[in-house]
Amino acid sequence: MFFNSYGFLFGFLPAVCAVYFLLRRYPRAGIWWMAAASFFFYAKYRLDDLGLLIASILWNYLLSQLIFRARRKRAWLTLGIAVDLATLAVFKYSRFFSEPALHNLAFPLGISFFTFSQIAYLVDVYRNVDRPAPIRDYALFVSFFPHLLSGPILRHKNMIPQFDSALRRRPIPRNLARGFTLIVIGLAKKILIADTLAPLVARTFDSAGALTAATAWIGTTAYTFQLYNDFSGYCDIAVGVSFLFNIRIPENFRAPYRSTSIQEFWRRWHITLGRFLRNYIYIPLGGNRAGLWRQCLAILITFTLGGLWHGAGWTFFIWGALHGLALTTQVLWRRFGFALHRLVGWALTFAFVDLTWVVFRAPDLPTLMKVLRAMFSGIPHIPAPAALTEISAGTLALIVAILLVLIPTYSFAIARRTKPVWWTAALGAVVLTTAVLRFSPVSYFLYYFF
Repeated sequence: MFFNSYGFLFGFLPAVCAVYFLLRRYPRAGIWWMAAASFFFYAKYRLDDLGLLIASILWNYLLSQLIFRARRKRAWLTLGIAVDLATLAVFKYSRFFSEPALHNLAFPLGISFFTFSQIAYLVDVYRNVDRPAPIRDYALFVSFFPHLLSGPILRHKNMIPQFDSALRRRPIPRNLARGFTLIVIGLAKKILIADTLAPLVARTFDSAGALTAATAWIGTTAYTFQLYNDFSGYCDIAVGVSFLFNIRIPENFRAPYRSTSIQEFWRRWHITLGRFLRNYIYIPLGGNRAGLWRQCLAILITFTLGGLWHGAGWTFFIWGALHGLALTTQVLWRRFGFALHRLVGWALTFAFVDLTWVVFRAPDLPTLMKVLRAMFSGIPHIPAPAALTEISAGTLALIVAILLVLIPTYSFAIARRTKPVWWTAALGAVVLTTAVLRFSPVSYFLYYFF
């Protein structure tokens, strides 16, 4: 079951909301209900994966208890992380293994997100930042369906107190308005922009024929905005659905394409992953406390691993390494007192991000080289009228996506200002209806597979 489906919007979500609030006098039953609904949501995609999710929850819950109570905490923490990473490696990176039996393992949706959330939890328990919660709370923390498939990456200490708060067991009009607004914005991003851009991207990256410079540049630029609208659209819906239950999960995007430096970009793009990389890899490696060159090395390692987190492939490795190099360059640039005008900084940052998305999207190195050769083979010419007609919907969506980046606001800021009044409801209903009418039988969110 996916967010962009009739069954979710008009069946699952209203039913889960109704029962959740009917159980407000029985808070433990409400938590169990939400956990059961989350398991059902996950199982609707592939029932076989449910066992892995439940096993992961039980394993990490057991380890958290042992870490909290045992004297040899580090040994239990090491064991827990090792098993989590080994499981992730088997399912996510199996095509690089030599054993043929592993090549066809199905990729469980959301495994990266629920694995990283639980690793962070084990580390926090080890550091005495967190205390183990009852199994029902922990099961809901990991499986909470709005974030389960594609994030954001949650932290236990921020979520569990919300599950137990009596103030959150009744509908709150302002939260309902914010939630509805974010759901509508997220669906519009996904259905009306990202899915409409998909054919332009496919013409560039999935075509077996030769590419012209114009096709390559249009397709790569389209991917820059497809990925943003697809992934931020998912996160908008996730945050919006959580608002309906009076639960606040962190925003994951804050207008990243308006960043004036690569460091600022990573403070605005996939924010929860950036925090995870900083707190659990960069800082333990020394961060900025161990000297300039140690800091640069920590950045390179952190972002190279961040690239590999997205998938097993040389393109992900290169993409992560390039961002690590860009961040180390910025650290050195600032250390020696250089500065750029904001407009120049924005132009360089966007150009770098746009070009590195080409590396990120390419399925393999030969495709990457093919696209790059086409992009820099000559000056792009304006496509013929027939070609413009063929790709008119995608071209319009690309223009709209570019213009939306220039608007000085973003989804979460809009939702924060939304009030439960009739005209916002009417506007939202119009946009929602337009998006729903364009639902396709199969339209996956891109980050399902990272």
